[in-house]
Amino acid sequence: MQPQLEITHEVRDNCLLVHLAGMLDGNTCPQFEAFIHSDVVTQAQTIIVNLSELQYLSSAGVSLFIILQQNKGGSASVSLAQPKASVSEVFKLLGLDALFSIHATIEDAIKHQH
Repeated sequence: MQPQLEITHEVRDNCLLVHLAGMLDGNTCPQFEAFIHSDVVTQAQTIIVNLSELQYLSSAGVSLFIILQQNKGGSASVSLAQPKASVSEVFKLLGLDALFSIHATIEDAIKHQH
């Protein structure tokens, strides 16, 4: 069975809340890459990615978060919420916790945006 990635989204408090569940690796990166280039993402001013159900993050997956942040530039903010310890550690080891606001809860991420 191939590793799967589920991507869902909703708008909450004027923020695009993206939920990732499963594994973000070389097999599932094309799916996430297509999503980050979709109109729903490119038109959003504030993006919060809920990582609470993301089980695994590869270097290829990390590169997509960097692309997302670079594509948004100064025109929007990208925050990460509720990463599992293993996923959070990947961002910290790569020094990307300086690039992204990482929050313990979705509510904290939303408050940080307002």
